Amino acid sequence: MFIGAEDAATIAAIAIERRCLRSGRQHCFALLAGAAKSVHAFGLATAQRNWAPSMPSPSTSRITRVISPNVPEPEPRTWSNCLLVDGIAYIAGMVARGKDGKVIDGDEYDQAKLIFAKLRHLVEAAGGVMADIVKLTIFVTDITQRERVWRARAEVFTDDFPVSTLVQVAALAQPAIKVEIDAIAHIGAGKR
Repeated sequence: MFIGAEDAATIAAIAIERRCLRSGRQHCFALLAGAAKSVHAFGLATAQRNWAPSMPSPSTSRITRVISPNVPEPEPRTWSNCLLVDGIAYIAGMVARGKDGKVIDGDEYDQAKLIFAKLRHLVEAAGGVMADIVKLTIFVTDITQRERVWRARAEVFTDDFPVSTLVQVAALAQPAIKVEIDAIAHIGAGKR
């Protein structure tokens, strides 16, 4: 197979672009200039004139930690309960621990009910409502008891339920924890 000068220049420009993306913008033009000299016969000088680095522009997004007085914060330097980025709230897996840090007594329904209350507090602290939640991941230790979790969920959500994934796990953080739920909410997107 024969590769023409234009094809070789394109291949070289792509390789240089990849190297530029890995090394940072300040090195791109130096790489292009050096490569243009070494493969000038293949027409890379033309490719250099027509090629502009496709570096992503710096993000203007800001990450804001959301807290609620009704949801105990984790120990410092472990995780965040809720982060808000561009109107999207990412809520960590919540479990049925009370304000005292102890897991509540009760079945999957009781635990899910407390967890959904925590999700509500965090979503509201982020400026939203439960209808803004678009995704739930529900972890249970006994999938045969999922109807209890669904009953608690039905008491919280109406109309369009969030997309949900239900996963049975061998264990959660403590033996008494039967349910853990994390969520993603698009603040302002749900029905008011």
